[in-house]
Amino acid sequence: EDTNKVLRLIEVGNIYELDDWETAGNYYLQAEELSKKLNYPLGLIKFYSNYTAILNNQGKHDSALMLNKEALQLANTMQDKMIIGKCCGNMGNTYNFLNDYENAIYYYHEAEKNFEAIHNKYLLGRMYEMIQLVYQKMSRKDDALLYGQRPTGKWLCQEIVWILEDRW
Repeated sequence: EDTNKVLRLIEVGNIYELDDWETAGNYYLQAEELSKKLNYPLGLIKFYSNYTAILNNQGKHDSALMLNKEALQLANTMQDKMIIGKCCGNMGNTYNFLNDYENAIYYYHEAEKNFEAIHNKYLLGRMYEMIQLVYQKMSRKDDALLYGQRPTGKWLCQEIVWILEDRW
């Protein structure tokens, strides 16, 4: 048993997640158990990220929030801006599900800062989309418009495709 098995368990869970949350959750829980046994923090982070998505979809937002807080604490010890940013984004998602828009915006902005620091345009675009949507829900139209005018992840990916097509 090694860290590759953890990653495979997560991947198999991903396959089931669209159709069978219970089976997906079982694979994620196996990944959590093995990650703890192997002292594999990245495996735990991946478990938290995937399992909380199921919890959010099941309406178990309090459980998702608790696990997302654990994930963010662990991510902070790893000092990896990508991982911290993703965990902040997951926190924002759970607060968004809870209609707690102030906290959702706070965590989406925290994710934004981390993705800016590592120049990850794709994830920045994803955060811009989420921030825009939450500002719309908050009736903060000027803020929503500001973020709506920023390039989104889809736009950035299309820009890359155009650049590549121009080279051929």
